[in-house]
Amino acid sequence: TWLPEFAQVRNPWHLRVLQNACLKAGVMILEQAGEAVLEQHSGRIIAVRLSDRTLVPTAVCLTSGAWTGTILEQFGIPIPIRPIRGQMVLLQTQPGWLPHVIESGRRYLVPREDGLILVGSTEEDAGFCRSTTVSGVRGLLEFACDLSPELQSAPVVKTWAGLRPGTPDGLPFLGLVTGFENLFAGAGHFRSGLQMSAGTAEILCELILTGRSPLNLSGLAFDRFVIADMRGPSCER
Repeated sequence: TWLPEFAQVRNPWHLRVLQNACLKAGVMILEQAGEAVLEQHSGRIIAVRLSDRTLVPTAVCLTSGAWTGTILEQFGIPIPIRPIRGQMVLLQTQPGWLPHVIESGRRYLVPREDGLILVGSTEEDAGFCRSTTVSGVRGLLEFACDLSPELQSAPVVKTWAGLRPGTPDGLPFLGLVTGFENLFAGAGHFRSGLQMSAGTAEILCELILTGRSPLNLSGLAFDRFVIADMRGPSCER
């Protein structure tokens, strides 16, 4: 199927532009700050302790991907987000050799203007392990070469793996964290994090600044699985 509106975004470029926009807007970015420890009292986060300083926040927003559930566990909040490893391979071809993105189920070839082709990706329940595997890389190369035998001679530039935050129902968690007045979060976007990042940011900003959301977030609530358990099994026939 030919989809003329189908496009791609290069993650590093997207992040670089976003960082520059934040800096121009006066945002202070603290890099390599170490593990952040959240201190709470009576349903409010009253301090964020870093390795070299302590911040006293008006509001805190967690966007920690697959690690969000681990962070919230310290408050006794069970959020079923689990890391799903995705391995990728980067091949070098001639610029313009492949003009379009090709998708086949969960796997894909994404061509870049400079001739690089991204081959992805696996979906593996491997905990927080971000290492690539021989079998994972081999499977991606076999997939690419099955689509185009010419890629058998394409040099491998790089292989790597990332952790996608998966949820039981495939939907993210978004909004105010249950039991808190000033702790917000957005996580669990799985394979759609980059595509949904700008919209997620707009919703969270509006919610934090005004207390209102432009969308109904009840289906993305942090306690939705607890509520489902309390309802018990359905009686559908």
